[in-house]
Amino acid sequence: FDTARRVDIRLVATCAGAEVSAPIIVSNVDLAVFFQAATDLSHAAAVNNPWRGEGEGIAFVNLTRNTSVKIFTISGKLVADLKAPVNGSARVVWPLTQGACPAAPGVYLAMLADPAGPRKMLRVMVLP
Repeated sequence: FDTARRVDIRLVATCAGAEVSAPIIVSNVDLAVFFQAATDLSHAAAVNNPWRGEGEGIAFVNLTRNTSVKIFTISGKLVADLKAPVNGSARVVWPLTQGACPAAPGVYLAMLADPAGPRKMLRVMVLP
């Protein structure tokens, strides 16, 4: 993925799978900000959330260099422990697995932790 390239993003509002408004094109978007390490977790976010079966999984962006991401079920069972990327990227992807099995549809809690600062909790959803 070329983070130096600017892209156009097409946004479409849908309801029950049908478009309900005309598409909006946002031009010349700089995606590099999503791949640079942040100084704190205040702007950390989950992308491709809710996950609808498309893409590589749910990505956590705007992370610090030392952020770890732990994914839990609502009942508190740990299903994934994602370590900070070694390349200094501000992005970690959960490929939606629980060990060797695919993650079940439902709501999960993602705890983002940086040893140098406060933790942040995000809710993510996996749709069938």
